Amino acid sequence: MLEVASAADLGGLPHRVLGQTNADAKIAWPGASVAAPTSLAAHEGVLESVFPTKASEPQGTPARISFFTVRSGLKPKSASPSRA
Repeated sequence: MLEVASAADLGGLPHRVLGQTNADAKIAWPGASVAAPTSLAAHEGVLESVFPTKASEPQGTPARISFFTVRSGLKPKSASPSRA
């Protein structure tokens, strides 16, 4: 959805006029209207559930993870050149 001063601003692009934005910041069409902030909030609300931009606050303390508790005792192997 775009707001343009006139259809001429779209050049030759195919388009469909949904309504007009009036001085009350409402998008109006015959028989109905919606406030621009309401439309924006609905648009962003739908996208927020699909593409979240707000992280939730972490709860509690994360569990401690120990990666290495026992040494293996193995020695690294060295690469040797191949013999022909």
